[in-house]
Amino acid sequence: MSILGRPTVPEHGEIEALRERLQQTSLSVGIPAYNEGPGIVHTLRSVVEGIVTLGLPGVTIILSDSSDTTATVDAARSWMQDKDVQFVVDRSERRRSSKEARNVLMARASSDLLVQVDADVIVPSTSLYHLLRCLTDTPAPVVAIGAGSPDPKVRGRAFRASVWQLNATQRYASWLPDDAVRAEAACWGAWRSFYSEYRFPVGAGSPVDDVCLAQYLTERNVSVRNCWRAGVYKIPAGTLKDFFLQTHRGYAASGTAVKGLKEIAAAVVEAAKDPVGAGYYIRARFWSAREQRRQSAEWREEWEVTQSTKRL
Repeated sequence: MSILGRPTVPEHGEIEALRERLQQTSLSVGIPAYNEGPGIVHTLRSVVEGIVTLGLPGVTIILSDSSDTTATVDAARSWMQDKDVQFVVDRSERRRSSKEARNVLMARASSDLLVQVDADVIVPSTSLYHLLRCLTDTPAPVVAIGAGSPDPKVRGRAFRASVWQLNATQRYASWLPDDAVRAEAACWGAWRSFYSEYRFPVGAGSPVDDVCLAQYLTERNVSVRNCWRAGVYKIPAGTLKDFFLQTHRGYAASGTAVKGLKEIAAAVVEAAKDPVGAGYYIRARFWSAREQRRQSAEWREEWEVTQSTKRL
């Protein structure tokens, strides 16, 4: 899955044990989307394959879409029409922010568990297994947070800075305690006791949903599981502009770019493993810092489009 090695494939007995845990538990998978077009099928296919692999019946997939056209919804409906999964679409002609799109998912879901994944990621069945196992462990957490990994099929110098960053971030996540709260929400899940009541504060707080969620979980001392093994494949930013949007939007939203000792240590270890990638990362960060000084510190909640990370 990343520099940390291939994910451990659960044995048949482990899958059976998880299936037994979920026997009386309903599950929904929510996907917020904006201008994915036919690329949404890649994410849907991976989610459905994971559901089938784990043998989970009665799963509902909810798509929260506010794309400029109906291309995303049309592609999704066409691919999902013969699948043994309930498919729900909530489309808005008004462009939603990421926080609004996720609020729609939580409002439309009625299952015991809700898993949210971004619309431009691939969810390996092993990752779905690990996330659901984290959520059903004893004692069960209220929220489990997965992680993002660079898509192994993506190659090229243009992606090296973002690949290095994703690997360093996942290494850092693997060093944190099981109950650590992380601001990384490309993949996360929660029990109904949490998601039925929680809503992202639109127009207030952090403009970035994962930072906003992490702040809430920390402030309310919500029971959280750091489920970093539940990694999803993300296409790394392939342009300096997209790297800037992904990196500095998060730092500006959290109000600080100060690194902790474990983050620094993870960066050092990753730099030793991949010095070339570290060089590309440093170059991209310098360019991004220059751009940040040129642009306003105001960050809109409106969904930022990073074209190089889209699946086609």
